[in-house]
Amino acid sequence: MQNQQHKRTRIFHAALTVITILILGIVGFSYIPFNNEASTSGAASEEGVQENPEPIIEENEDEEVLDEQTEQVETEEQVTQTDESVETHSTELDFNSILENPTEFLDAAAQGRMYNTQFYLGMKVDNAFISEYGEPELQDYTVGGGYYYRYGNYYIVAPHDEKTNVVKIDGKVPEVHTVKELLDAWGAPDYHVYNLLNTQVELVYEAGDYQVYFETNGDEHVVEDIYGGPDPEVTKLNLNAEIRFVTIDERIDYQHEEHEVERIEN
Repeated sequence: MQNQQHKRTRIFHAALTVITILILGIVGFSYIPFNNEASTSGAASEEGVQENPEPIIEENEDEEVLDEQTEQVETEEQVTQTDESVETHSTELDFNSILENPTEFLDAAAQGRMYNTQFYLGMKVDNAFISEYGEPELQDYTVGGGYYYRYGNYYIVAPHDEKTNVVKIDGKVPEVHTVKELLDAWGAPDYHVYNLLNTQVELVYEAGDYQVYFETNGDEHVVEDIYGGPDPEVTKLNLNAEIRFVTIDERIDYQHEEHEVERIEN
């Protein structure tokens, strides 16, 4: 009887041990995934910290690309502006600009240059000239001898040899402008000259070693022989006469003294 009771006690203790072991095994098994999950979460956190700089790097790269594109656009704009500023030689004569800028025009003329153009006295009319300015729209003989080459409103005049220096530049006035407009803007000329060769009256302004003169039709003025010499003089200047050309060439030493010229309006 006692043996049976003792045997039951041992069986009970063995079963209790087994149950305890099973319980501990189950608890331990549950604990392990929890730790793994925590570890995974921690790793994810650490990876998240490491991943944070990546968007920043990408943003910086985007900014650098944007800066490069901006610089490229600015460079292209600068090239365009430079190309525009260096652009082709102007062949259109703006007489209003001449009226508004007498000082600048005379300063350019004093250097042998036609205002607002690339043309200047002394330049060679040769293959290099043609290469730079292109073929003239018209080429012919001048009244006084030599050649003229027309580019737009301008006539480049050179002596007989095509490769000699330019000695005169004429600018044809495309609109109607009067002597009165000129005198109001520029003041009185240094000389009133009647050109026997083409029967024009020239209003001459000195510019250092050169001169500027504005040509008008001589028939619109009064020209008289007041000195008894071969060259008649302008005695009356018609303010309504039209300005036809503006010219720069080498200064001429006129032999006569400038006299008072009456201004009339016909």
